[in-house]
Amino acid sequence: MQSLAQHGPTLLLTRPQAQATRFADQCRAAIDENLCVVIAPTMEIKPRDVVLKLSNFAGVALTSENGVRVLAALTDVEGVTAWCVGDRTASVAESFGMIAKSAKGSVIELAEMITKAAPKGAVLHPQGARTAGDLVGALHGHGITAVSQVIYDQTEQGLSDTAWATLQNGSVILPLFSPRSARI
Repeated sequence: MQSLAQHGPTLLLTRPQAQATRFADQCRAAIDENLCVVIAPTMEIKPRDVVLKLSNFAGVALTSENGVRVLAALTDVEGVTAWCVGDRTASVAESFGMIAKSAKGSVIELAEMITKAAPKGAVLHPQGARTAGDLVGALHGHGITAVSQVIYDQTEQGLSDTAWATLQNGSVILPLFSPRSARI
């Protein structure tokens, strides 16, 4: 069998750097260690300068690993209860010492999990400036007190020259992970 790197398509990844690198490693392990990969993020995660006091909350609701990483950079998260949208977010939260629970799904399933947990106080949703769903609204609809706080921006970077050249010079696989990424 011929190597994909020599005769197959190039995998073009436009996710933020950390997620793109992890996905590239997973693809190389599953498909071909010589898979040709071009990483050209179209978004950069930029933390905001905010002050958070997590002791005012029963826990945090996390909808992305970017949110976990930025939150952990802003404040001590050791021992904080973290309700997470999925397994990857929960795994990253645990790596920072949080007590993480995974909803294994969507914002709707996350809201349902938090509702069943019946937190004894408000829930903080630290998030990016752009979100795909309304977790705080869903929680309010279930009678849970919740507050959102924007802690990072997802700054558009557009396609790099390398990405454009990759698209013009052969067969390319371009996985898209969000509607916003697809638009960019």
